[in-house]
Amino acid sequence: MIDADVVLTYVKRPIDINGRVISLNTLLRDWARIRQELVHGHAITVEKTDESVSTLWHVIKNAEMEPWIRSKQLRLITSSDSDPNIANLNAEHFLSATIGSQETDIPVQYQTLVRPYTFLFTNRKVRPHRHYLIQELKRKGLLDRALWSCLDGHNTYGHPEHTRIYTKETDISIKHLDPGYDPVPAPDWIDGVIYPRQYQDTWFTLVSETGFEYPYSSRTEKIWKPILAGHPFIVCANAGFYRDLKNMGFRTFDHLIDESFDSIIDGKVRLDRLIATVGWLCEQDLSQFWQETRDICLYNHARALELHNSLKKDFTQRFLEFMHA
Repeated sequence: MIDADVVLTYVKRPIDINGRVISLNTLLRDWARIRQELVHGHAITVEKTDESVSTLWHVIKNAEMEPWIRSKQLRLITSSDSDPNIANLNAEHFLSATIGSQETDIPVQYQTLVRPYTFLFTNRKVRPHRHYLIQELKRKGLLDRALWSCLDGHNTYGHPEHTRIYTKETDISIKHLDPGYDPVPAPDWIDGVIYPRQYQDTWFTLVSETGFEYPYSSRTEKIWKPILAGHPFIVCANAGFYRDLKNMGFRTFDHLIDESFDSIIDGKVRLDRLIATVGWLCEQDLSQFWQETRDICLYNHARALELHNSLKKDFTQRFLEFMHA
């Protein structure tokens, strides 16, 4: 039985599954009844494909639920990788959601070789790692020529296990993109919209993913937008994010820039190394860098569309294998 709407949009029916799929809201609302189903040996799968395991964990991790998750009787469908000791199916929802948010074909821009900004750097919620990143980039003058935003001045914390404070400052000033660089009127999910001018007027994107301390990758619209737009990128994320991206068939720019920060476990050291990489790149001939990244960017764009099609085609089989495991 499936009573989670998002899964129904992915799965080709009719299907026979082992257990029941429910939404997160159903789990929280009906926990007493669901717990009895678990006690009687039934398998329950919680679907929250628009969140990562890390974001979901602080909601469902408690003294009663955690043993069922650890035993894999209570399973998850999310949009992130996870601890292999948890039964989790990564739907990569944000790839399809980002592609589905575009009103027209996604442009891949390589024409303009004179641009008013160094890099694109958009932020909505201020996570602790973003707070430090913004603070240090600003202190070093690297945001003076960047097209950047920060739409919420207060730190937003995830689960304490996956949060580390990097600065003593409590708030940060709200900053909108310069006029003309956001879609008008704003769509319902503006975060997922690829607005061409943002990429035409910058040389690369600095991506600040939601997850940073959780040691498993979650790929949101933040990375899919520059990939789909054919834009070079530097990603501030968990250790191993680049490794996982490459394992999915994507290419990065390690022949041109130092991406060694990806293997650094300590978050503070990883942030400082990444900031140094951004600073170094901004001192280079960015027009030349842009042209040297052309083939990789075009390849990544095509790979993203190919992956989207294969995930959509294969999801029912992946779902059935997961449910019967």
